[in-house]
Amino acid sequence: MPLLRTFVVVVLAAFVGVRPQHACAGGGPQNVALIVNPDDPDSLGIANYYIELRQIPASNVIYIPWRVDIHGATAVQLRDRLLKPLVDQLKERGLTEQIDFLAFSSGYPYLIDCAPLFQGQQFPQQARPLTSLTSAAFFYQNLLGGRVDMFGTNANDYFAPTVNGITISRAFSLSQSSANAGAPAVGEKKLLLATALGITYGHGNTGKEITASLRRAKQADGTKPRGTIYYMQSNDARSKARHAGFAAAVNELKAIGVNAVVLPGITPTNKPDVAGLTTGSAFVQLKSSGSKLLSGAFVDNLTSAGGQMLIRQEGRPQTRISEYIRFGAAGASGAVVEPFAIPQKFPSPALHVHYARGCSLAEAFYQSVAAPFHLLVIGDPLCQPWAVAPVVTVDGVVSGTPLVG
Repeated sequence: MPLLRTFVVVVLAAFVGVRPQHACAGGGPQNVALIVNPDDPDSLGIANYYIELRQIPASNVIYIPWRVDIHGATAVQLRDRLLKPLVDQLKERGLTEQIDFLAFSSGYPYLIDCAPLFQGQQFPQQARPLTSLTSAAFFYQNLLGGRVDMFGTNANDYFAPTVNGITISRAFSLSQSSANAGAPAVGEKKLLLATALGITYGHGNTGKEITASLRRAKQADGTKPRGTIYYMQSNDARSKARHAGFAAAVNELKAIGVNAVVLPGITPTNKPDVAGLTTGSAFVQLKSSGSKLLSGAFVDNLTSAGGQMLIRQEGRPQTRISEYIRFGAAGASGAVVEPFAIPQKFPSPALHVHYARGCSLAEAFYQSVAAPFHLLVIGDPLCQPWAVAPVVTVDGVVSGTPLVG
């Protein structure tokens, strides 16, 4: 039987006449499988820190060596050397019905070439058969079954669109039936919410930077940050792609008591209360902006090379997602290959709405992207700053004492 979820989210009505909906959301350490490369010192170090920080059960820690090129792999290699062993381990340990989240420690390739898996298939330029580590794991059944539909603009069944200014936030749990707010049915699971705790090569972060980010993410849980969500608006095509959804997201956030504004420019200037950021620019200079990210903040920037972690020759390098982690973000996402400014391929402005309703970082991210196949997402999947933690007491049980019978 799947263990209880840890946090509770209350989805509030954005307009009069819509009844509030309640759902268990957020998840806890029992719902996370932590994947570790035992041959990589950074992977081991980050994983050990995360295990202690989040109290990840030993049964949920899965060691899978990766001895292929760390910078990239084919989908065939990933399928045979990582995804199949992972699925087998979940089955052997009796965790299949319990795990909703995957957290990859460092030491695995960020870029996956799917062309060898789909030989003879024709793909449009905007749907090149390349994907990230996290999207490959999210669509793991597609790779295991050789299905190309993961490269469609509406591939994500968990995506929650905003309709007439209203977004419905849904908990993710495979223990729920498909009739329950669209969650996957038992025995028909299609998705696993995957993030990378960090990338330590190329344009990535140091192990120390990653563990500092994970610590801040944990400290943010349940704090209900009294900050502001900033939506930045400019004439850049990267920004214009999502302008249409800004007003609705601001209204929904304000309806649940979270401050949100739309400002001109690329970054908020001299703002000490950045609880979340959506922008669109090749160059996001947060460090020199005079602003400060609050613990738990997710930074969402639409640009071409945000998730391209290999060092390459660039006259003026685009800002990588690792910069936001370095600056204090709990999570960030970026494209691993040229994505084109297609709104469905990036988080909608409702990302912050889901997050502010108490969803975890992973739930908020994946609910906001219709077609995440070109995106890499890094950060703590369990971070849930606006969640409500229930107080549970059990008489006659002492912590740490084995249960018998």
